[in-house]
Amino acid sequence: MLELRSLSIRGGIAVLECGRRCISAINLKTGDKIWEFKTEWDIESISIKDNRVMLKCNGRRHIYIDLKTGRKIRELIIL
Repeated sequence: MLELRSLSIRGGIAVLECGRRCISAINLKTGDKIWEFKTEWDIESISIKDNRVMLKCNGRRHIYIDLKTGRKIRELIIL
């Protein structure tokens, strides 16, 4: 059974955590998986703004992902 820890929705796309280090984007109309993104850090939260998914990982690491493609845009470490 899948435990849903984080979920964010925008523009008909749901981004959900599918493991401690993985997220998936799902088309809400069709139910199809659009993309999956894996990281080497535990995900603490997911948010979406301006068609970018932001993952907060391990407190200080922020990873920005394109909502449509699932490609990493950038990664920041907040000091």
